[in-house]
Amino acid sequence: PAFGWKVLVVDKSSVRFVSKACRMSEITEEGVSVVENLELERQPMPSTEAIYFISPTLESIKRVIADFPEEVAPAPAPEAVVKPKKKKGLGFRFKLHKDR
Repeated sequence: PAFGWKVLVVDKSSVRFVSKACRMSEITEEGVSVVENLELERQPMPSTEAIYFISPTLESIKRVIADFPEEVAPAPAPEAVVKPKKKKGLGFRFKLHKDR
């Protein structure tokens, strides 16, 4: 891959979706070297980029937040709100909106 290998982190719901949508060889072609389960204890990989593909559950969101120490993940601005925007095809695109 042009920019190095990545880790794909999935939860129990999204792993089913990923396994039905594509083969592991297709994921590897996109630069993903390993797929990790969000619910399991994982080794930190601070120098590797990660792609999180999770279901929007409180438990999954808490686990993602736990992956980032406070000094690495700054708190979002209180006026910033993330609203999902429907995208053609599979998935969503997130756009940052500021409340007025």
